[in-house]
Amino acid sequence: MQERKLVSSWITPKASNGFESAIAGRGVVALERIQNGEVVAVRSGHVMTLDECRSLSQGRLENNCFQISDDLCLGAVSEEEYESIQTFLNHSCDPNVGIAGNVVIVAMRGIERGEELTLDYATLGNNSDKSMHCCCGAARCRKIVTFRDWRLPELQERYQGYFAFHLTPQLRSG
Repeated sequence: MQERKLVSSWITPKASNGFESAIAGRGVVALERIQNGEVVAVRSGHVMTLDECRSLSQGRLENNCFQISDDLCLGAVSEEEYESIQTFLNHSCDPNVGIAGNVVIVAMRGIERGEELTLDYATLGNNSDKSMHCCCGAARCRKIVTFRDWRLPELQERYQGYFAFHLTPQLRSG
């Protein structure tokens, strides 16, 4: 097997991912104003199949997989590289960033200094049946979030143009 090199994701210098979030654990906060449409992060990791991702040890490594196609994802394969690959964007049912393609994350509106950068995990979509209790505190909070919420018509309308690329054929066909 080919030796894997350490990889890392990128976060704009206008933000920091070391901050303690009111939503959950660590988060990303704007250090200065971020403009609508500005790239805020680029996700990296080792390319692996979904089965390979699922075979990683339970916990942080299993939960770090970022789906990029029907059967491929990006993620850390060791605890040593976990921190450098994770973007620490927390979920919100009223997010300020979205997906542009597969790995690029952009501001969906202007983001003020001190504001946490958040992503609706529905825009990532995947084949998982997992769900999570949401504690984002948004007025439109869904309370329970699944990775199949991208199918909800109201979310398809709200996040049009901000879904992961692998979902776009499915969005077009309904």
